[in-house]
Amino acid sequence: MDDGDHDAGTSDELSRPNEEADSERAASDVTGDAVRSREALRDRQSWFEGQRRALDAALNGESLASSLRPLVETTITQMGNGTRAAFYLASDDGTVLHHVVGMPDDYARAIDGFKIGPESLACGLATHTGKAVLTTDVMDEPRWKSWRWMAQQFNYRGCWSFPVHTSIGTFIGTYAVYSERPRTPTSVELELASLMTHTASIIVARHTEATARRHAESALRTSNRQISKLVERLEQLINVPGIGVLTFDTASGILIDANDAFLRMTGYTRSHVRNLGLTWRGMTPDEYIADSERRLVQLEKTGSIGPYEKEYFLADGNRAWMLFAGARTGEGTVVEYCVDITRLKNGS
Repeated sequence: MDDGDHDAGTSDELSRPNEEADSERAASDVTGDAVRSREALRDRQSWFEGQRRALDAALNGESLASSLRPLVETTITQMGNGTRAAFYLASDDGTVLHHVVGMPDDYARAIDGFKIGPESLACGLATHTGKAVLTTDVMDEPRWKSWRWMAQQFNYRGCWSFPVHTSIGTFIGTYAVYSERPRTPTSVELELASLMTHTASIIVARHTEATARRHAESALRTSNRQISKLVERLEQLINVPGIGVLTFDTASGILIDANDAFLRMTGYTRSHVRNLGLTWRGMTPDEYIADSERRLVQLEKTGSIGPYEKEYFLADGNRAWMLFAGARTGEGTVVEYCVDITRLKNGS
């Protein structure tokens, strides 16, 4: 073998280890990518499981705190020990925040009524601007100067506040993440926060609608009870013995309703009323028609009529003296009250 052949053989032998190393690295990269993909898939499955539990709780009518709690638990699971999460909801007038779930009771009491506005910080500022406020270390942030004691007392340094908004873009609260050490969110953590706030907005919207519906139903029940009592009192008033109550159609003069007292004192029946066979003209003797028509002119001008007296035809054709007074109801009808004064007129 000449020197050329020897050099070629040596070169081939030297290149083989490099090729093997490259192959091993490539294989390792592929394996690493596969592991990372599986981990990312597992993480997202955990996210979606937390989302499902939260939505199920909301659909089952659980409280807002119970419905949002799975999202808090999912956050802590995914971001690791030393992390806490919480949700805050704006007041009805949009001026302050109230803790819903996530932080200890003493912390919730301490920050209850946290102001929303441009001079605020963390959640108050995020709700005002509609933009995330990401504080890596509260000890380095000037806005936190007057609140650092809170962070020290409850042992957190990083604080991220993400706004929660309705489907029409109204910002109604925040999702907050706290960490024991200074921390900047990764792209994956920002993706998780986006899912948490979106899910929370759905849950809060459903809770708000359900609450409004319950209040409306409660108000309706209360109103119905009040109306029933009013109707009962009116019926008692209308059916006072000796006081007749008549409702006439203003245009036609037809009697469209009458209480039992009127029917008893005149002898007419409920069928007479239902059949619309009675009119004030038909029950009024001719000599009183002109005066009654003048009373109707008064009714048009003032909205009320009487008191005035006239005789009325009874069902049997006889007459009785009646004292009338009434008022227009505003629905094309007039209601009149009447009392039989026949004995008084006859002096008996």
